[in-house]
Amino acid sequence: MASDRPEPAAEAVRPTRARYVVVMLATVLAMITCRAAVSSARCRRRVGRTFVGGAAYAVAGLAMILAATTDRGMLAGGLIAVAVAASMFSLAPSWATCLDVAGEHAGVLSAMMNTSGQIGSLLSPIVVISLARGAGGWDAPLCLTGALFLIGAVAWSLIDPRKRLFD
Repeated sequence: MASDRPEPAAEAVRPTRARYVVVMLATVLAMITCRAAVSSARCRRRVGRTFVGGAAYAVAGLAMILAATTDRGMLAGGLIAVAVAASMFSLAPSWATCLDVAGEHAGVLSAMMNTSGQIGSLLSPIVVISLARGAGGWDAPLCLTGALFLIGAVAWSLIDPRKRLFD
């Protein structure tokens, strides 16, 4: 007898498709925002990279910390979704900045950035579970994630994509 429930594989793909849609929309909105906000090409590069990346992480950090402070489950889930969506706005500026600052060494810098992200992906579940099982419950990993996003927002302000690291 056939079940009305979708296949598990189809369910697993659905969040991935939504993520790609969010990434594409974030990229387009970032380009439009940058183009409209700044007329000079020189300023556009800095604003388009650092402001968009920094603002994305600032929104993500605040939303994640707010998710930890609420006792309403649906609101917390919505705020976590906002944080994840906001962080997607930083993808295009991140990779573009690698190209800008590394020049002909962009492959090496991109590989270093990707590797450090993978190390974080490997350690993240261990840290999250350890914190969640501790005294802070789920508030602790959410606050830590929010704090890391806010540190990332500050770090974006220190980057000048017009200046090369090498050469």
